[in-house]
Amino acid sequence: MIRLALWATLMLVGCKDKAEEDTGEGELIDASGDGDDGECGGTPSVITSVTCTPTIGDVGDQLDQPILRFDVVATDEDGDLDAYRLSLYLDETIDGVVLPEGSPYGPSTGTTDGGECTTTEVNLGLRAGIPGTFPALETRYEWGLVLTDAGGVDSAIYTVACTTPDASGMGDPMTEPTGG
Repeated sequence: MIRLALWATLMLVGCKDKAEEDTGEGELIDASGDGDDGECGGTPSVITSVTCTPTIGDVGDQLDQPILRFDVVATDEDGDLDAYRLSLYLDETIDGVVLPEGSPYGPSTGTTDGGECTTTEVNLGLRAGIPGTFPALETRYEWGLVLTDAGGVDSAIYTVACTTPDASGMGDPMTEPTGG
């Protein structure tokens, strides 16, 4: 499985520490010990935009590898983006449809400094290593992203067509939303 890196810049209404633990299976669990997931939940997040940028960076222990960076903006009206899982899928056919299955990338999970029910918007960055086999270098793919909130509710898949970088991490990604 290809390694993904995730970072987040957050817009928070309030701040309250909440301990979360990544189980390694992409499942977020409440690790605070109180068993309380707050009063929010049930409303799916909405990915509002995705931008792709080719770059170079480290992938695991391999230095200076070609990477496609995804900048993701998402909202959630019930505010339960204090913990999240971001999944990335790809398809060789650009037709507005990417099935959320069979990805060479594992999901990335994270938590924010926001309190329960107060994190209504996040700006996430996801870096996908491009090994040159699959996905190939300098190739246009349709990518699908799904954001799962702390309540375990998945967003609708957001699809975007982007071109992978060349071996030096350069190229024009030609970001184009394709389906939603």
